Amino acid sequence: MGIWAVAVLLLFSLWFALYRYPIYEIVYPRLRTWILVQNSHAYSPLPQHAHSIRVVRLKPGTGHDNIECDLIPGLVSGSKFEALSYVWGTTLIPHKVQVDGKPFYVTYNLYNALRALRYPGRERLIWIDAICINQYDNPEKSSQVQMMRDIYAEASKVVVWLGEQTSATAAAFSFVRQFDAAEPETRDVMWKDRATLPRWNRIRREFSHILEYEWWGRAWIIQEIVMAKDVVMQRGAHQVKWETLHKLLTYTPFRHDEFGHLVATGFAEQIEDVRSGNHVNDLSINDTLLGMAYRFRFQSATFGSDKIYALLGLLKSDNPTLLTPDYSLPPEDVFLQFTISSLQHNKDLTVIVDAAGVELPGVSWCRDWGSNDDGWFDVVQFTKSGLNYSASDSHPAVFKADIPRRILSLQGYDIDTIKLVGDFHQETTQSIDWHFALRGWEHVVGGPWAAGSDTKKAFDRTIVADRWSTEPMDWKQRIRERRKPPKNDNDKEYIKHVNDMCRNRRFFITEKGRFGLGRWNVKKGDAVCVLLGGETPFILRRCEEKLLDEKLADEERNGEDNAREEHYKVIGEAYVDGLMCYQGSMKDDINSKKVVLRWYHLR
Repeated sequence: MGIWAVAVLLLFSLWFALYRYPIYEIVYPRLRTWILVQNSHAYSPLPQHAHSIRVVRLKPGTGHDNIECDLIPGLVSGSKFEALSYVWGTTLIPHKVQVDGKPFYVTYNLYNALRALRYPGRERLIWIDAICINQYDNPEKSSQVQMMRDIYAEASKVVVWLGEQTSATAAAFSFVRQFDAAEPETRDVMWKDRATLPRWNRIRREFSHILEYEWWGRAWIIQEIVMAKDVVMQRGAHQVKWETLHKLLTYTPFRHDEFGHLVATGFAEQIEDVRSGNHVNDLSINDTLLGMAYRFRFQSATFGSDKIYALLGLLKSDNPTLLTPDYSLPPEDVFLQFTISSLQHNKDLTVIVDAAGVELPGVSWCRDWGSNDDGWFDVVQFTKSGLNYSASDSHPAVFKADIPRRILSLQGYDIDTIKLVGDFHQETTQSIDWHFALRGWEHVVGGPWAAGSDTKKAFDRTIVADRWSTEPMDWKQRIRERRKPPKNDNDKEYIKHVNDMCRNRRFFITEKGRFGLGRWNVKKGDAVCVLLGGETPFILRRCEEKLLDEKLADEERNGEDNAREEHYKVIGEAYVDGLMCYQGSMKDDINSKKVVLRWYHLR
């Protein structure tokens, strides 16, 4: 083996070790902190004016000339500048530029962007977060983040950096511009005949590279694009307007034929939807910070807190669900704060339901919003499937929070306890599997039953969450005819509905004989209860260990309600037949003591 081959192998081994093993987790944060400390020497304090910012004055240069720039203080509304939207990238191998004559370290991606953005013969004023904000100063960072909406709204142009160009970039952007200029019928012909274009395969690969670029997954780009007056997408030296590229990305054949699996194609449509002022989505969680956080939950951020902070600029300044950015707090505390804020302003338990499957470690009632995992969202949740339930009669949530101990106490009342559970009905591409799951569930709870019996009707209601208006198909007959396709559209819709309701859930029966559907991890002994503010009943599990500390001991001595109370873990929402809509008036029944409330202390 030659010396060069050995060198390459060693470098690869080092890269693999750094990125795949704990040494990376140690080295990267320390290196990043060192860089932030070094860069902080380039800053002078901002003027005390509430809307003060810095703008980069990028000095002229070409090729491999040293990158030099100055920081110019000013006001958001009184400065003329462009703004950069980009991916930070790793600082594992930092690159040095000059800021006000002092060394300043930037990521490789930003270094390349600066080289491409500078003009050869004149200066350029541009706002760049990594340079314009002292990233080592958390108070300044928190203050500046609150102005991000205004910064991108006031910028004369927002430049999106999509990385370095390839030999096919010019041809790909040329195709985008021709497609935009063409009449609708001509576009169809262009797309149909695309394979006949010279170098189409290279153009197609270039589109894939562009649409797979990390920028599309950033949380901050939502605000940056939505608020911008004018957006230009730049890759190397080549540019194309956002509106021009958007037209191709949202062209149905483009999405379905080759690029529909890429995040960018669907994301572009969502961005334009929000940009046009239409914040309503098909999940009916609109115009709140929780709604926006849910809608863009798959976007990424270097700091988990930014998954929330990056959305603040999308809401009106008087929106009661707004939070104040505070980078002195760890992300977990921001998520806890966000959950409590959502409870206070929304008065319902949607934010608790959202935590199922992606909760913070040890906190079952709070979602880890920094995670990109979908968790429990791979099912059509009862409260997000267009089903109008009212297990608590639309009564607002009543709660108290102990953030230091990470305990949320909710008022509600006991209903029942789970006695038996069926097998886990895992999501599958095999359309027949659910038939066998239903047969297994039926046997678990004592079936089969005579047609038309109350028990049979209760079972049939449960497997569709009591939301099927016509006579259900005979699923046992479907098992016998499993190789045949559904007979009609009604049968197809019924199969889909059962699949949506039962996927990743378990069937259960309670001590009082009620049928229900719960998350895949429900088990015998779990408590079934109604929590005020909840649209559905909830499944809770008693924690095995007591949480006894000095504060709890004081409460016990003082006779307070939660002294030595059992603590619970939230398992999730549930369908419980006959209990999805409260009969009567919850408020009146609470006042008359017909419904006796208690506190559930959640951990």
